[in-house]
Amino acid sequence: MFKSEVILKADGVLCSGEITSLKKEYPVFIKDIFDSSEIHPLLNESCSTYYTERKFSVLHEQDLSSSLKSFYENASSALEMSIEKLTEKEKSYYKKLLNKMSHESNAYLKLGADKYIGFKMLILKLSDSAS
Repeated sequence: MFKSEVILKADGVLCSGEITSLKKEYPVFIKDIFDSSEIHPLLNESCSTYYTERKFSVLHEQDLSSSLKSFYENASSALEMSIEKLTEKEKSYYKKLLNKMSHESNAYLKLGADKYIGFKMLILKLSDSAS
């Protein structure tokens, strides 16, 4: 969950995609991934509670954690193709970002991060009592 402000009209609907943690406790390498991206993940099983406590009605909720494998496979492939097109100067300039992207993809695909990182989609409506 990241910090942001949303202006929602009465009866407005909000679609939220949340990177979540699948378990309350996770290893240091997962914490490092969350910290480096400034993500403070909600626990996957309690996403709807977080929003209902903030005066939203949950119209629909779907766990899309299984889609992350495809996302990271595609991201890894696109990263490899992009790196080939960069000049040495560009690689040097973007080194930190490229390493971060590569590390996160490898952690998910090869190191077991899939057991700890999830994704939840929610469709929300501001509750009448919050208006």
